[in-house]
Amino acid sequence: MLPKLFTAASASQSAPRRAIPLDVRHADALEEALYSSIVGNLYAVDFYEQVGLPMAGSVGDKVPSGYAGFVGIPAEGDERDGAQQPNLSSIILLGNNTVPVVVANSDYAVLAKCIHRSKRRLDSIFGPADMVNPLWHTLESRMPAPSSYRPIQPLLYLSPEVDLTEHIDATLPRIPMHLPPLATTDLYDQQVGHYVRFANSADYNALLPAAAAMFREEVGLDPLERYGQGVP
Repeated sequence: MLPKLFTAASASQSAPRRAIPLDVRHADALEEALYSSIVGNLYAVDFYEQVGLPMAGSVGDKVPSGYAGFVGIPAEGDERDGAQQPNLSSIILLGNNTVPVVVANSDYAVLAKCIHRSKRRLDSIFGPADMVNPLWHTLESRMPAPSSYRPIQPLLYLSPEVDLTEHIDATLPRIPMHLPPLATTDLYDQQVGHYVRFANSADYNALLPAAAAMFREEVGLDPLERYGQGVP
């Protein structure tokens, strides 16, 4: 009798974890994650509402080189069992700006490998610090040194309950040479608060160079040189 030269893998053996491109079959799981924290996920929510998800099977089950879109890691068992609407343990928006949406502690290495293998130009990774920091620490040995690393980056949020209607068509008074010190002034009183209004199309020629200067001073890149002076 010939010796047995191989053994079949046990059916219960766990398959290697891997990231997959999400498609319309994952819409429910993605939306649940996105809209559970809409402020922190605002960039990813906007991408989803503008672009959506590809049709089922149109991308395949491997993340292509240069891919931009949502990527997820199926929960253990779902991928192996061929679930039609698999649960996801982790989700990121992959692109020039990469944003983690939800990440399980055991998935950082898999996601870092996916980001590195995507071969996309990576301009930034941003989002909730409790996901961005461990993701970057897992990835940084494979990437060039960043121009800036900010483990703490405040997020400014204005509640929708705040009434800003008075600023829509407000006429700006002439700004004096010296405003009173902010430390001694209520930002919403007559002295300071009424120097603010919403920008409109008439402000474009002043607003564009000011916004470009803010980006250049913060990031170190000139967006007008990099992306051109047109607007989307």
